[in-house]
Amino acid sequence: MFSFSFAPCACFCRCSKTDSITTSCKGLRKFARILKQKRIDAGALVLASSEVKFLMDRDTNQPTDVTMYQMREANSVVEEFMLLANISVGKRIVECYPTFALLRRHPVPSPDMFEPLIRAAAAAGFSIKVDSSKHLAESLDACVVPAFPFFNKLIRMMATRCMTQVSRGNVLQRHSWPNPHGAVR
Repeated sequence: MFSFSFAPCACFCRCSKTDSITTSCKGLRKFARILKQKRIDAGALVLASSEVKFLMDRDTNQPTDVTMYQMREANSVVEEFMLLANISVGKRIVECYPTFALLRRHPVPSPDMFEPLIRAAAAAGFSIKVDSSKHLAESLDACVVPAFPFFNKLIRMMATRCMTQVSRGNVLQRHSWPNPHGAVR
């Protein structure tokens, strides 16, 4: 049994070796890309958040520095398979216990929750549509400023803040966006 952190896994996916571990990592990466694209095509949102990592002193366990957490493609591979497992289990629960299933969902955000995002995008010359997750995803994809590459990430971070908190509810309560495939980072 092997155990890897994200950094070595990324190296396996980039190298030209043909051993079984490298080939398997590349196959998982390829399949994860297909899964992610299917979810995006179905209206999944690509959102962003700022994640920080604290560097700790080994002796005192006190923080010595803070850095931005670096997302790697290996993170995305793991995320896709976790989502696949969650979606599969959720579907099976609904099949077996349709009246008792209690599933995680995101209630539809009210339009006024998007006002800060809409105003910020408009100030930069972009229009944000929030009537569905698919339209929001397309609007976010269009928010690109070539001279300011970080702009799209900032807009996505703002969109993340507009979202409602996840809730759990009976599957018969259909008050969610029609997006059974989750949001992605």
